[in-house]
Amino acid sequence: MRINKMISTCLLPLGLSGCVEVLSDTRLEQYQSTIRSAYLEQVNKQLAISIDDPYAIPVFINYQSAALAGGAAFSVDPSRTFAPSSITSVLGITAGPMSSTSTLTAATFNIPKGLKVARDLFAYTVSNVEMDENEKRSLIFPPPAFGWLHYAPKGSRPSGCGNCYFIGNSGKYALYTTSQKSYSDFVILAYQALQLQEQTATVANNAPRKTGDHGPTKSTRPASRPSSITIDPGTPPAAITPSITLPATQ
Repeated sequence: MRINKMISTCLLPLGLSGCVEVLSDTRLEQYQSTIRSAYLEQVNKQLAISIDDPYAIPVFINYQSAALAGGAAFSVDPSRTFAPSSITSVLGITAGPMSSTSTLTAATFNIPKGLKVARDLFAYTVSNVEMDENEKRSLIFPPPAFGWLHYAPKGSRPSGCGNCYFIGNSGKYALYTTSQKSYSDFVILAYQALQLQEQTATVANNAPRKTGDHGPTKSTRPASRPSSITIDPGTPPAAITPSITLPATQ
């Protein structure tokens, strides 16, 4: 698949277009190489640290975004002069210097669960410290079996590792592997582990219950019915006739 060039400036058939595109491709290749090396070097450095301290907290940089930009100053000033004997054409061309810049945004991995799982993954790899089963299940695939990583002081080769692949030097160690796939899988798991987060359980009203959970116990006693009550209105009170006394007439 053809990579779409991030920068493409068409400047007619003057050759400058190709220069800008080559500059863009070169910058892109440099960026890809830089990111690839940075991600692998972080893993190798943590492996070297974990050899001395299996419980060292991993410190990794997450390269989040990048912007590449480039260009070339270019202007054309055509003019034509008419005279009785001839026509004179002048094409003024100004080509300024080409430029190329790149901007990289990065942040540290700082999720507590991710740091713990990554720490335990490195400890298991260098010292065969068993990982928690729940941590293993949180990974996209099981970690490579212990024993794929070999190391020796920088400048030397591990004994009994004649067919090992050289990973690189980091810290005071030279790192080797018996399986390039195991190393590749480990790198993938390391970066996945760093991004793991705690799962927050949310229980809905209609969520399925666990096995054996039958909900609240229902009573087998029939619901009581309201008893019939008869109210005797009794004898209505007698009518009251008001009594008025008038004063005597003199």
